[in-house]
Amino acid sequence: MRAVTEGFLTSARKVWGGIAAAALGAVFMFAGSAATAQQTTVVGENYTPTIWVDPDGCEHWVMDDGWEGYMTPHVTR
Repeated sequence: MRAVTEGFLTSARKVWGGIAAAALGAVFMFAGSAATAQQTTVVGENYTPTIWVDPDGCEHWVMDDGWEGYMTPHVTR
């Protein structure tokens, strides 16, 4: 009876050890792919601001990327 019990425990340890190893491997596999998925390369464009003078004589920095425009007052302090 004791030999059967020890044999069962040995088999159970091997099964659980295999399951643990597979789970650990899966964690490292998915963790590596998640880190890779977050590394993206953004190809940007070179925006060159221009100066626009409004009717009141104030200067503004102006940029337009084709989708929306950006403007800020040109201030020297």
